[in-house]
This record gives sequence, C-alpha cells and structure tokens, in this order.
Amino acid sequence: GYRLINCGSATWLHRGNMIPKAFPHPAALSRLVAPREQEVKQTNCGGHQVSGGCDACPQGHGAEWCNADCQWVFAVCLSRAEASQVDAQEPETCCSGVREWNSLDCWAELTGHGPETALCDITGRSTSQQFMFDDDGHIWHSSGECLGINDGKLKKGQCATAEKWE
Repeated sequence: GYRLINCGSATWLHRGNMIPKAFPHPAALSRLVAPREQEVKQTNCGGHQVSGGCDACPQGHGAEWCNADCQWVFAVCLSRAEASQVDAQEPETCCSGVREWNSLDCWAELTGHGPETALCDITGRSTSQQFMFDDDGHIWHSSGECLGINDGKLKKGQCATAEKWE
C-alpha cells in the first residue's frame, strides 16, 4: 500500500489496470510538463484550429480537444513528433491506475474533493483512471494535477506543492 510520508494512518491501495499504448515512464513526467517554446504556427487540433501549437489545443477540455496534428500524452497535448519521442512503458503490463483495497473500484476523475471512484477499466484506456507515481513521491493524475491533502482529506492540487507519498 501507499501512505503519506510522516502520516500515522494510512489507506491501503493496489496498483491496478493495464498500461495503455503510449503511457510514459514516470521519469518522462518532468520532461512532459517542462515549459516548451511557444509555437506561432496554425495547428489542426481535430475539431478546431489554433495558433500556438498543440499546447493551445485543449483549452481546458483535456484529451478530447487534442487530436489530428497532436497527441495527448498523460496530461499534455504534444505534437505527434514530440509524442513519438516520449519513452513509453510496455503496453498491457501493470499498472496505470489505483485500485482501492479489497474492491473492484479504481480512482477516477481527480476532483477538488480528491479522487472519485468507478468500476476499474482493466484495459487502462480510461484517462480518468490513469494515475502515476513519480520518483519524487507525487501521485499524478492524467489531468496534470497531483493528489494532495487538505484538512486531512484527499484533494487535487498542483504537483509542485502536492504532498509526497511513499
């Protein structure tokens, strides 16, 4: 199981769900979220065009607005060329999600009140159920935010300031 560092009580979790195609290694997270040079060219995002490259495609809508010239790679809309250079994990191996102890429910949709739960999508394709543990002890959600604590309860927050887990 995983617990908050320096925490007296813990919640037991399992890692769950298969690794989907193009799911990055945890070491690739820092490169994915690092600031990139702003592009000025017109980009086809699938259902709309933007000026500013693939970073400008999602407009708060996530993976659904990152298509055509771009590809969604764990919380980041990248050009297809950039996405092809991301070091990916072996597909159909374990694990891309978090399953609650002794249940068939997995964490899904990281909200202001922490993760919601849903029946596990064992294929790993449900982006709402994709979580990753980085080398610094953060639990990343595919939305680009991390799991944190507020008043003793789970919450979503910025990864730079989120609590560390072990």
